[in-house]
Amino acid sequence: MWEYINNTLMKFRECFSREASFKWFVIVIVGLMIRGDHMGVTSIIRELAINPKHYESIIHFFRSTSWKLPKLIKTWVGIVKTSGLLYRVHGNPLLFGDGVDQAKEGRKMPGVKKLVQESENSSKPRYIHGHRFGAIGILLGTPKKWFCTLLSMRLHDSSSIISEWAGNELAKESHVVRLVREACDVAAKVGEKCRIALDRYYLTVNALETLSQC
Repeated sequence: MWEYINNTLMKFRECFSREASFKWFVIVIVGLMIRGDHMGVTSIIRELAINPKHYESIIHFFRSTSWKLPKLIKTWVGIVKTSGLLYRVHGNPLLFGDGVDQAKEGRKMPGVKKLVQESENSSKPRYIHGHRFGAIGILLGTPKKWFCTLLSMRLHDSSSIISEWAGNELAKESHVVRLVREACDVAAKVGEKCRIALDRYYLTVNALETLSQC
């Protein structure tokens, strides 16, 4: 298993312009795989018994200019595509898309805002303060077991100001439109026509118009 993981991670080496950044990437990924809680960088340091003085080094990794997220996603999509495990519907890979609301305690964190939860689950509160993400996955596996593998996940709601600073022309698009657009971007990286399954919440005129432009 570790040999397979090692071979897979080595395929990301070309995504990094610096060797040190790639090594921290490997450490972060392995730490996220084996962590027993969800305390961020603290979990990685604890599980891998890393000297706490390297905490800032790991934080700096996420801000490093030696790698770009789009290239990482493209490489990961390529790895998944060549796995030979893609589930196909009438010859086309099947993508899934959905939004995820993650509650946050810190009100001063970037991107945290008051969110309305549309879920019909009565156990969930009507409002939370947190982040809203848009996730795109692809179905793969064997006839004995199919599962959805995550390909892309981005912060959507409340990130418009940050995106405008970065010069993103699509910063003010709604969560629904952004999810559909990112599904189109993932399909382009797959390199063939894909089918996508979405919740009826995403069945809007704007979403359909965006989909027709892909």
